Formats: sequence, structure tokens, C-alpha cells
Amino acid sequence: MGYVVDPNAASISLNGTIACFAASAMLGGVYARMALPAAPTLPIAAQYGLNGGFFGATLFHLREYACVPLLCAVFPGRARMYSPDFTPNWFEMRMRKVPETGLAGAAAAALNVFVAHKIARLPSLPTAMRNATLAGAVLCSFLAYVENETRVLRVKFSQESSPQPEKTPQERLDAMKNALGLLAPVRRGPEDDVKALEQLQREKQDANVRLEAVRRRLKDLDDSR
Repeated sequence: MGYVVDPNAASISLNGTIACFAASAMLGGVYARMALPAAPTLPIAAQYGLNGGFFGATLFHLREYACVPLLCAVFPGRARMYSPDFTPNWFEMRMRKVPETGLAGAAAAALNVFVAHKIARLPSLPTAMRNATLAGAVLCSFLAYVENETRVLRVKFSQESSPQPEKTPQERLDAMKNALGLLAPVRRGPEDDVKALEQLQREKQDANVRLEAVRRRLKDLDDSR
């Protein structure tokens, strides 16, 4: 089964564009206040915000609608990572959309420099585009990895803070038997084997419940992006 574009791609692109606009405008305002105190702050912040918004719109639209489908077509195994039923491991969570973000960041940075050259006639366009492509790929990949690492920490924290099921008296007794068995052999009868099997089945059910909670948590995190 091939990759199907994320139904939340439009909202992801819009939220990313707004975030880039706000962050760039804030940085532009801080730069104007600190480095150019005599210059008006608002026009500089607005210019930075527009540039950042254009970059963000290009970056996220390219990633969601071009880079992710492209890499899934080139590497069919990546398509399973975006399936709703797929449960990633920690490495796959950390690397989610990192190559796609780097590729889109390189293209967006090069396009940004090209448009700026058309407007302001920047010197040495090939060198500027090469540097922007490299910087965009590295920076966007790093930011995507940091975002994924934050999601991993949130999932781990939610797992650790989730209440653990209370053990029954029989389970506590079995745990004491197992601990004593490390010091001296404990004779076990057929009924002990049945109890051990029931204990394993209960642990499997508890693990399935926790796994389903993690899947729902991952789905909620994906929907909130």
C-alpha cells in the first residue's frame, strides 16, 4: 500500500507557517531594538516576519505534499511509518520526517535566496544558494529532530506517570515464592504452573492495555501537530 497524504497536512502547513512568521518577526524586532536602536522596530519586524512566513509556507508545503511522498516512493518501506496502525520504536520516533524536513528546508532556503536575488540583486547568486541550501538542510533537520525528541520525552513521561495496576494478594505471594526460589529451590506442583500461566496472561493483558495507551498518545500527538 502506497503513502496517502496526511489529512492534517493543510493544518500542519498552516501552523508551521504561522510559527515561522511569529518567530521571525520576534527575532527581527529584537535585532532592531539591540543593533539598530535608531531604526523603526515595527517595519523591520514585519519584514523579518514576512520572510520567515514565506520560508515556512514553502518548507511545510514542500515537506507534506512533495518530500514525504517522494521518499516513500523511492523507499517503499517508509510508507509503513505513516500508517495509523504502525507502532514506531524510539529511533523511528526520533527520526520521523527528519530527512523530509531537511530536504524541504534545503529547497525552501534556496528558493528564498533566489527570490531575494531577484528583488535585491544579491552578489554571487550560486555561492549564496549553495550556502543557503546547506544551512537550510542542516538547521531544519536539527529542529525536526529536536521536536521529535521532545515528543519522545513526553511519551516516556506519560508512561512513567500512568498508574500501575494493583497486585492481588496471590500475585504478591507468587512474587515472594519466586524471590525465595532464588535462594532455595521451591517445589512447584501442577497448580503452580496453572497460576503461573494465568499470571503471564494477566501481564500480557496489562501490557496490551499500556501499548494501546501509547498508540492513542502517539495519535493525539500527531493530530496536534
